[in-house]
Amino acid sequence: MDRFEEHVWLAPDPSDRFVALTALTAARFPHWPPYGGAFEEVIPHLTVGCGKNTDAMASAARDEIGSGLPMPGTAHGVTLLEEQADGTWAELTTFALGAR
Repeated sequence: MDRFEEHVWLAPDPSDRFVALTALTAARFPHWPPYGGAFEEVIPHLTVGCGKNTDAMASAARDEIGSGLPMPGTAHGVTLLEEQADGTWAELTTFALGAR
């Protein structure tokens, strides 16, 4: 579990496939960089809490999911989200991952 300024998040391990997927997507759509180009390095993550009190969020996340970590899983698709004017996110489409 780690933190950004107002986010508590989990990292995939290994992360190399997510980094590669992000780089390929950014190369394919250069006019729409990840996070609007706000960050030089994109860090693959799963946000589990958002707000000003990251200490409390991290504690709550550890209580809720800490014993379940690491969580095994497989990514089967990528969902394209668009930030709305009110700060929420809307799903635009989903792309399947896997062998063709």
